[in-house]
Order: sequence, then C-alpha cells, then structure tokens
Amino acid sequence: MTTAHVMYVTECDHVNLCAPTLIQRGNHIWCAQCKDDKKITGVHVFEWHLMCLVCRYSRWTGTSEHMSQRLAGAHERTTLHKTEVSYARNPNAVDELNRLRKAKAL
Repeated sequence: MTTAHVMYVTECDHVNLCAPTLIQRGNHIWCAQCKDDKKITGVHVFEWHLMCLVCRYSRWTGTSEHMSQRLAGAHERTTLHKTEVSYARNPNAVDELNRLRKAKAL
C-alpha cells in the first residue's frame, strides 16, 4: 500500500508535495524552492484529477492540468475508454487538513 502525498502550503507561500508520514516535528517540511525547512501554514486541497468513466483508473496530478490531460489522452488511446478531467477536492488532502486542524497544528 502506498502513502498518498499531500500538497502543503508553507510560510514562504510555496506549495510542496510530501507524504504526511514524512512531516518533521513541529510541522516543518523541506521547501524545494527555498532549500530550507519551512513551517506548514496550510494544505492545498484542490488538485487536477482525471478519472476514467469506464474502469477504475484515476490519478491526482496536483497543480498540473497538462499532466491530467496527457494521462487522460494516453488512457483513452490505449483502452478506448472515456475519461474526465476536473479540478476537484482531493479527499486525502481534506483529511490531512482536518487532522492538522484537530491537532491545532495550523
């Protein structure tokens, strides 16, 4: 079983992808843009999502609509299935946001 990654907003206003299990003590994560530990200030809950309307194929692609469109096109070409791309709430991100709020970490 893989751990779902979540997009965290840091104090520097950058969005960083990280597994919830890798969050350091004090709710800090490594900011790839600043190259420094930064405090988490929020969770980015909306992401691009593609979903097949025929089978169970589904992918969250974060802030990349282009990646969702590419994956959808590839799935349609190889399976002849119909897909849908949307900007939606990621349930894993919503759960993580609620967990952080309950722990009073935000």
